[in-house]
Amino acid sequence: MKVRFRGDSFVIERNDVPVARLSPWPAAAEGTLAEGLRSWLEAGDEDPGFADDLERVNRADRPPRDPWA
Repeated sequence: MKVRFRGDSFVIERNDVPVARLSPWPAAAEGTLAEGLRSWLEAGDEDPGFADDLERVNRADRPPRDPWA
């Protein structure tokens, strides 16, 4: 929860030796408006169910409950 929603990073240690880092995935590089428009124009026919799929995913994407609250 802290990594995804707050952007925190953690170092994972084993026997006091750092072995991994848990951090948010870096944001994708931003493109130009022209690149976005070109991609949109080249994408082809629209998917009539895509907006419904996005809505369903957004409704299901909630931060986990705090068990200590």
